Amino acid sequence: MENDILVSLEDLGYQGPLLEDGALDSAVIGGAASPEFTKLCAWIISELRLYHKLEENVHATNCPSEAEGFQLEMSGFLSELACPYSTLTTGDITQRFLSRTDCLLLISMFITLHLNISV
Repeated sequence: MENDILVSLEDLGYQGPLLEDGALDSAVIGGAASPEFTKLCAWIISELRLYHKLEENVHATNCPSEAEGFQLEMSGFLSELACPYSTLTTGDITQRFLSRTDCLLLISMFITLHLNISV
């Protein structure tokens, strides 16, 4: 799954540090507490905002202690998108985007949305 995500990110024009060997996996393991993961999400969202008129926005974090703010912003953003994945939208907000699986699902969903609108 990670290889598909990396290829898709390159296709979208991403040139950040998560393309380096093992970097994406490290970022998704850290989830919302990983500034690199939040930077990737913020970049993809900024790309999506070029095609969609969206009110909500998500900002990257600078340190793990800012994870809760990221989780709150992401929750609002996913609500606006009518995210179909309950694992990303239900339960304790401060517990979201902490598992590797959920983080990969989130990135995959954003990539799919971007690829579907930019074609």
